[in-house]
Amino acid sequence: MIALVLGRRELGKTTLALYMAQRHGQTIVLDARSLVPTDDPITDLPVDSPELLARLYDDPPEALIVVQPQDDLAGTSDALARVVREWCQQSQPADRLAVVLDEAALLDLRAWDWIIRCSPRDRLLVILTAHRPQDLPTTVRAMADDWCLFRMTQRHDLQHVEDKCGDRVVACVRALEPRQFVRWDDAHAKMIVYRDPAVWFVPLVDLSRVGRGALTLPAGDRDRTLLDDEADA
Repeated sequence: MIALVLGRRELGKTTLALYMAQRHGQTIVLDARSLVPTDDPITDLPVDSPELLARLYDDPPEALIVVQPQDDLAGTSDALARVVREWCQQSQPADRLAVVLDEAALLDLRAWDWIIRCSPRDRLLVILTAHRPQDLPTTVRAMADDWCLFRMTQRHDLQHVEDKCGDRVVACVRALEPRQFVRWDDAHAKMIVYRDPAVWFVPLVDLSRVGRGALTLPAGDRDRTLLDDEADA
């Protein structure tokens, strides 16, 4: 499954991406800006990526692995793509992995092409964050299952959203308050608005230290569900 999280700075894109990822399963974050607090980051990855492989397949698996490139962003992205492709080909049906590519506009995504096109949708969740739709290649936008859209006002940005999601979504995106977002479920052509950031927004310093299942949703209305099956009912 491919999800896009799009919007301007400081609206919560990275936090939302981490929230969704950690609810899916074991999570790897390619943190190009070194924003995710961690006591044990992986820096530049060699081709064979032994440290990442050891932590990915540890028993029990490490809940959150943060990769923070220092000198070789392009090489590290390519190496991570190879590891994720290997995971797709060797993992078991019950395994779940989420990969967050934060600020994906900084990356050459060609190494991720197989993953975006061919990875098992039920087991692998890839989340890409970016400021604007056009920051991502057309192929990525075309393959995305979900668009999570924070407030946008630029005409060219809104045109991309309208072309993909329709004018009703555009009208809603223009009117959002800070840290509110719209989810466009492309498979079902359905829009869901999330108006309460208290459901998902917590400081990165806290979020980075929680594992799978540690965050739960408070009781509330349907706006308080986030990428859950019940939201599609």
